[in-house]
Amino acid sequence: GTASANLSAARFQLVALSERSTKAYFAGGADSGGKHATADKLTFSTDTNSAQASANLSLARSAPSGLHGDSTKGYWAGGTTGGVSNSVVTAEKITFSTDTTAATASANLSTKRLHMEAGADGSTKGYWFCGQIGFVVTNVDKITVSTDTTAATTAAAAGECFSGASGSDGNVLLALGGVDGIGTRVTGSKLVFSTDVSSALAGGANLSVARNDVSGFSTVAL
Repeated sequence: GTASANLSAARFQLVALSERSTKAYFAGGADSGGKHATADKLTFSTDTNSAQASANLSLARSAPSGLHGDSTKGYWAGGTTGGVSNSVVTAEKITFSTDTTAATASANLSTKRLHMEAGADGSTKGYWFCGQIGFVVTNVDKITVSTDTTAATTAAAAGECFSGASGSDGNVLLALGGVDGIGTRVTGSKLVFSTDVSSALAGGANLSVARNDVSGFSTVAL
């Protein structure tokens, strides 16, 4: 292990996003004492993680999602302040140059939810994909980076789910595994940035074993 990269405090159901070149952030989560707004910053050059109070979430919660916007900023959104019924639409913008997070109402989700998949093209837009509020939420929200504005897309997600893995190469967002309306799934969905259209992945892209609460990653650190 790399002890210098340990979290500043033990917690689960937190969220991470990367600035792409020098640092990443971990925020929110919960422990036996409740929900947290705490944010940590991980510096890549030194493999060192430490609490970064200026980056704390505006609202303490677990199971939010995060995505990279462009070279200057990223976003946190969703999650819950209590149980599933206490999910929120709240979104924040984190400014990389100052490590500062601020509530950004224009970026709020179109409907409250937690355990979303998420990904961005790295410069112009990103997606908040599905999630849950006690049942699966099928809509996909698009965030426009230039205006920090989130709005529901016109097309529902193919293969709706929550607590799955997601990643982006800047052209497509992939979401695999997680839980859908039937149960834990092996299948996945693809959302194309150029068309804002979602479709089921071909069978060859499926996970080897059905599972939820999995993690994903992106190429080019999106």
